[in-house]
Amino acid sequence: MHKTGLFDMLQNHIISNLRDYVTGVETGLDSNGRKNRGGHQMENLVESYLRKAGITYSKEITTKEIQSLWNMNLSLETAENKRWDFAVRTNRNIYVIETNFYTS
Repeated sequence: MHKTGLFDMLQNHIISNLRDYVTGVETGLDSNGRKNRGGHQMENLVESYLRKAGITYSKEITTKEIQSLWNMNLSLETAENKRWDFAVRTNRNIYVIETNFYTS
């Protein structure tokens, strides 16, 4: 622990919580997991609003699937393998929805 500098980091308060540091929370190793959990929570929230409004939608759909489902060519707009959180089709438009959740 002396050779790795861990004692020095603790003594000089460079890391504040040894348990969090060891599990990767303090060093940011869990940031992708937090992003995914927050993103799924926001997807669920948006989905609940779509349901309450009675809007028909497709969830987690790729551009290629949208093209196939609604017989449209979207190749100029976005990559075929792009996955959207939601897609809503109206008589005039297709709306693709990407949800995010940020906190500070």
